[in-house]
Amino acid sequence: MIGLRKATVLLAALVLGLVGLGDAGAQWEAQWEKTVAAAKKEGELSIYLNAPAQVRPALTKAFEDKFGIRSYVVTGTGPELSARIVSEYTAGLHQADVSFQGCSTLIALIGSRGYLSPIAPMLILPEVRDSKVWFGGKLNYDKAGLAFRFINHSLPPVVYNTDLVKQNTIQSYLDLQKPEWKKKILMHDPSVLGAGANGISYLAALWGLNKAKDYLVYLLNAQEAGVTRNYQQQVDWAGQGKYAVGLWPNPGQVARYLKAGAPIAITHLIEGAVASPAFGCLGVAAKPAHPNATAVFVNWFLSREGQTLAVKSYQLPSARLDVPPAGILKEFVIAADQKIFVESEDFNANQGKWIPEWKAVVESAQK
Repeated sequence: MIGLRKATVLLAALVLGLVGLGDAGAQWEAQWEKTVAAAKKEGELSIYLNAPAQVRPALTKAFEDKFGIRSYVVTGTGPELSARIVSEYTAGLHQADVSFQGCSTLIALIGSRGYLSPIAPMLILPEVRDSKVWFGGKLNYDKAGLAFRFINHSLPPVVYNTDLVKQNTIQSYLDLQKPEWKKKILMHDPSVLGAGANGISYLAALWGLNKAKDYLVYLLNAQEAGVTRNYQQQVDWAGQGKYAVGLWPNPGQVARYLKAGAPIAITHLIEGAVASPAFGCLGVAAKPAHPNATAVFVNWFLSREGQTLAVKSYQLPSARLDVPPAGILKEFVIAADQKIFVESEDFNANQGKWIPEWKAVVESAQK
């Protein structure tokens, strides 16, 4: 009888456990169905998008085909979109739902003003909430949970014209100080948030602020390096041979030109590379215009299905470990033996503090 009682108790416990699991499953499924139904009634989604040109049609079509919700897209650079959101919120307007930008731009220019919502409370799908499928074994938020890093790739420090530069000629940042590169370097402007500021700030983290500053001074003055804020122009001019070297290029533009057969190539340097989301960060407006459509979009986009689309359209690897980097250039995929500096929120904070230093150097060189 004692054995039977124990068996009965154990069976009851198992049944209760199974019921509990079933209830949990039914709960998220019911919540998801309710949210999708409410989103379809809203019928719209407003996306503020900084991404390669091919992302917009791919993203909007896939989302509308799956849920019947139309997306209205505002495009621009990260600072432009941030300024627009800040302007709208200052005027009491709440038109944005989600914004795709660089993590540092989202956090510094929008999140710091209180205009972003925490993302975790709107995650419904178990496959999105599962930390094991994400890089580092955790959901890739910033500390405040406002910016979600969905891209993770090796940031290319240098792109060069293969007709003008031999392979392995440039192996270190210090090589660009050699006389043969005078007037042949076009860098992305380090005085604004973006690839240029990221690149020189990495050197500041690696070498110290003063040495990085001296390096930038040398490139701009002694080497007479050009400066641009136009990512497409930078890679385009490298491909055309107007400049032999593009320093701190935009990875999406590099990928596009490489796949088009332009005479350019990436070189990784002995100082290592930054593991970065580039502009692959997702933020949700503090008061989204279409809250249910926003929740549906965020869950779908961070799912395996959505991230497979992201890999294909962004042409960069996802931070989801169960999404293979199919078709991605090997130069962007983090290799097991590659020296990598993982871009952190603390690094981004320092980057913001250092930008006035870089700005002063750039402005002095342009006088």
